[in-house]
Amino acid sequence: MSGDALEALHEAVEAAEEQRFKRGHERYPFRRTVPVRFPSSGSATLPLAGHDLSSGGMGLLHSAFVHPGSACTVMLPNIFGQYTVIEATVCRCAHFRGLVHTLGVKFKTPINVRQHVALDPHRGEFMLGSVDPGQLCGNLLLVEDGEMDRKLVTHYLRGTRLKPIVVDNMAKAMEQAAAAAIDVVVLDYDLPDGKGDDLARKLTGKGMVAPIVLVSAHPAAHVREVAKGARIAAVLSKPFDESTLLRALGEFLLMKRDDLSEAGGPVVSTLAPESAEFALVDDFVHRLHQLAEQLVKAQEENELPLVRKLALSFKGSAAALGFPRVSAALGEVEKQINSTGSLEESAASIRTLIDLCKRAKSAGSPGTRV
Repeated sequence: MSGDALEALHEAVEAAEEQRFKRGHERYPFRRTVPVRFPSSGSATLPLAGHDLSSGGMGLLHSAFVHPGSACTVMLPNIFGQYTVIEATVCRCAHFRGLVHTLGVKFKTPINVRQHVALDPHRGEFMLGSVDPGQLCGNLLLVEDGEMDRKLVTHYLRGTRLKPIVVDNMAKAMEQAAAAAIDVVVLDYDLPDGKGDDLARKLTGKGMVAPIVLVSAHPAAHVREVAKGARIAAVLSKPFDESTLLRALGEFLLMKRDDLSEAGGPVVSTLAPESAEFALVDDFVHRLHQLAEQLVKAQEENELPLVRKLALSFKGSAAALGFPRVSAALGEVEKQINSTGSLEESAASIRTLIDLCKRAKSAGSPGTRV
């Protein structure tokens, strides 16, 4: 089938399924070939056409009927050009037309969609399609000078177990951040004593690792560009509804993170255990932990040349041993130091690298490798 014909088929499937299924996880188009092994059919691995993907499962197009409940193994391609092996179960199979059947599979272990689809929370792209408000808990620092906007956000949080700590300017926000353990921050771009991105830099500069969600009524493109340099995790354009806010909060409070943020789960190698290089991973993880300590000390002693040297010495081995995010963070530190010539101006990228090194682990289960 030609590329145009296959895409037309995908569009027809989407139109037919749009009103039939309500899913708890946001699904994203996934138009890639996906090898799938069905043990019930002699363990043959079949190249199926991927249709869409969520953290809990995916849709596939197949030329034959498969009984719901059948076990299968999905070799899911990721954005690094490698494959994640995921055990799954066929939850539905329906004839569409001709020889085409639509197949829905449920993953036994939820995946991080960001490993396989380039999502951008600065554009409001989140993994969760809906959120149970009762699952959201912790301290939320709300920095908003508009009275009605404060009331609206706190109203949206009414069904959650989040405790809103509400302030109306940057100075009070810094006081509350120092006084309480903050799990997530929601802040306005325009504040009476400064801009939201400046506050984000000050908060992270004081060691805050909680994700920061910036809200703004300004043109989205401008604010997204500003947010990229301020360690802001997501951007919401005003006006936003309750569902959008809860999805954004759920992205960081409920889903495991493994991007270049300071909050996240274990960072493990993407190498297959049977690869020759995998035997070196344990030792490398130990060295990454040492690197984190060395970077902290080098920052304290203002040793810019040493930080650059450390970043360069680990960059190649991190990529070769299946730590692409660590390699990218090392490259970002090198880039920032070369362009600014300043440890202070490179502090955010160095903190990110230190956090990733500290979270490095020797092994991970299928579907969680980063």
